Amino acid sequence: METIGLVTWYLGANYGSVLQAYALRQALLREGFNVYYPRFFEYPFTLKNVKVNLFTRFGIKRKKLLQDCPYPRQKEKFLSLFREEFPSRFPVTWLQNKIMCHGTDIFMAGSDQIWNCHDHFRSFEFLGFAGGKKRVSYASSIGTGDIPEQYREKVKTYLEKFSFIGVRESSAEKALKELTGRSDIRTVLDPTFLLTPAQWDSFAAGASSSVPLTGDYIFCYFLRKPSDYAEDIRKVMEQTGISRAILLPSCYFPNDIPQGVTLVDDAGPKEFIKALSGAAYVLTDSFHGSALSVNFSRQFTNLRRFDDSDPASQNSRLYDLADMFGTGNRFFEGTLPEPIDYNIVSSRLSDLRRKSLDFLEAETRQGEKQ
Repeated sequence: METIGLVTWYLGANYGSVLQAYALRQALLREGFNVYYPRFFEYPFTLKNVKVNLFTRFGIKRKKLLQDCPYPRQKEKFLSLFREEFPSRFPVTWLQNKIMCHGTDIFMAGSDQIWNCHDHFRSFEFLGFAGGKKRVSYASSIGTGDIPEQYREKVKTYLEKFSFIGVRESSAEKALKELTGRSDIRTVLDPTFLLTPAQWDSFAAGASSSVPLTGDYIFCYFLRKPSDYAEDIRKVMEQTGISRAILLPSCYFPNDIPQGVTLVDDAGPKEFIKALSGAAYVLTDSFHGSALSVNFSRQFTNLRRFDDSDPASQNSRLYDLADMFGTGNRFFEGTLPEPIDYNIVSSRLSDLRRKSLDFLEAETRQGEKQ
């Protein structure tokens, strides 16, 4: 059985990051691979970086995992899933990295905004540590519409070593084709789409919460400060006629709860799926909140987390998602957007899921790019 080292984001109380990482590993497991997650480490392995790696690995002078999460039941559900579904490796030294690479057939740069160089640049996410091993990417996102000038040559050099490149947004495909001169870069579905609603329901089996997830409610999930959206939430409740709204806490502003909204403080990733899939309406500024709404055929509206004029704006992800499925602009401009015709969208999703799974199989089964 061949082994894949999957580099992506997952070690935090960010529901979308964890769910996309879980979904991609599940898709690869179904193809017959052994899959683990290399955890971020500093390299090259200078004395300073080895020291940092040791401190990180053993929690010395470093925050412990999910230390900032204020809700014990939420924290435990995330940690339980990490233990059960996220096998990892964390090389501290050059020798340990060599051993890890020797036991790995393919390194994959996974999804989420791991290539968002407006936010950060780390060669780890571009698989700079992988030596002579085959390198591929699936649904990696640059988050914005471009690569900042100061990183363009470095990114180009790293991407030249990839046998296959799959990105999550069409805007990223265009930007990276222009940067690298490669014509073989493809836009594929976010990993959360690779699992069907039935498979997600199976994942969420046994989910439980102290807040009843039954009846009509608006599911709210935001990465910006929720109180900034208080007036928009009120308007959406009024226009939908739904009097109950529940909120899953943001990993960035976990204690910010708008008045009139019920906090679900014991929701792990399984409860996230259960709450979203059972909602009468979804209100979110999150890419994955939107993507999973499409997957579950939920009516949803986006709140604007960024100004479109900001060079670091991540709104392009949501525009690309709308274009991909023909859902129309979902941003709230004072009134609800038109309802989505999921008879059309579901057919489109089935076709794109098949093509994306075909791409995933091709990049893991075919030989090196010539």
